[in-house]
Amino acid sequence: DRIPVRAACGRPRPAIRYIQSSRLVNEDIIIPIAGMITSIVMVLGIPLVIVHARRLWARDSMPTSSGETNQRLERIEQAIDAMAVEVERISEGQRFVTKLLADQQERVGLPAGRTRQPS
Repeated sequence: DRIPVRAACGRPRPAIRYIQSSRLVNEDIIIPIAGMITSIVMVLGIPLVIVHARRLWARDSMPTSSGETNQRLERIEQAIDAMAVEVERISEGQRFVTKLLADQQERVGLPAGRTRQPS
């Protein structure tokens, strides 16, 4: 691992001197640095994860329905029941009118589905 080095000042000299290349990070220091980084992450990260988990659990344990919500649901249920009664009343009226029209056509003697032509 020798790197050629030339003189920096003046004109380049033909002779090349070699120096020993030094690595940027020594292999012996990598393990302690990694251990310190891991320790810092654990010391700061674990409490943050615990706080976040407690917030999630607290949100899940909150009551999902309150008294106001129950009252609103009861009013909605009553409104739907009232609409169902009205729809049934309308359908009974429709059946009655259909029956009257069919009876009237039978009395006149016209086949069902045909009406009298205005004269």
